[in-house]
Amino acid sequence: MPKRPRKKRAPDASTLMGRLQLAHMERSEAYAERNRAIIALARLASSLGWHAGRHYDDRDTVPPDYRHTVVIDFPTGEQLAWHIGPTEWYLLDDLPVHPTGFRDDAQRPNGRAQYARWPELIPWR
Repeated sequence: MPKRPRKKRAPDASTLMGRLQLAHMERSEAYAERNRAIIALARLASSLGWHAGRHYDDRDTVPPDYRHTVVIDFPTGEQLAWHIGPTEWYLLDDLPVHPTGFRDDAQRPNGRAQYARWPELIPWR
């Protein structure tokens, strides 16, 4: 007589919590890497004479821990801005204050497609 396949047991709550904590840590590290890359890009842009720097976003729609931003005006006329999490605020100390802050038409990348666009905005000549 053939054996019946065993049903897989669902993971217990502690296993699920461990997986969730690991996923949260990996996501946090990915955002920290992204933030460091953006800050490095802003430093480079500023050294090239572009308007780039830190800005404080005091809009009510932004959570208090994410009001620090990096704003870059590209030579193409586009402005991009990113909110920076609290773990990287210390990296903003030596970044100049952006002279104008956000423009109304600023694009705030929130997805990979927009984030991947910045190489297209840099004149390579």
